[in-house]
Amino acid sequence: MDIVSLLTTLVGGAIGGNVAGPATQDKNLGVLGNTIAGLVGGAAGTYIMQAMGVISALSSGSTTEAVNTLASMDWNSILAHLGVSAGSGAVVTAIIAYVKDAMGKK
Repeated sequence: MDIVSLLTTLVGGAIGGNVAGPATQDKNLGVLGNTIAGLVGGAAGTYIMQAMGVISALSSGSTTEAVNTLASMDWNSILAHLGVSAGSGAVVTAIIAYVKDAMGKK
């Protein structure tokens, strides 16, 4: 995963985590918790989807190639990465929030 893919994935995951947090109102992890869970979920979800071939890597190779690819990159790939990472970040944040709430009730 190059720097462009990583940044896109982390931004999408953070957005997804912070959208899912307030949606689970009484189980919210807080801003920092939602962001961290979203980052982890976004990275994991994007990696899994790339391994399955659902989405392709935004670019590959050295940093110079990544910068050149950024200039010629299509928006469909960027939006696919943002969507996958936001969705998986939201799911992981919600799962962690529900598990934390269930553990607190014991």
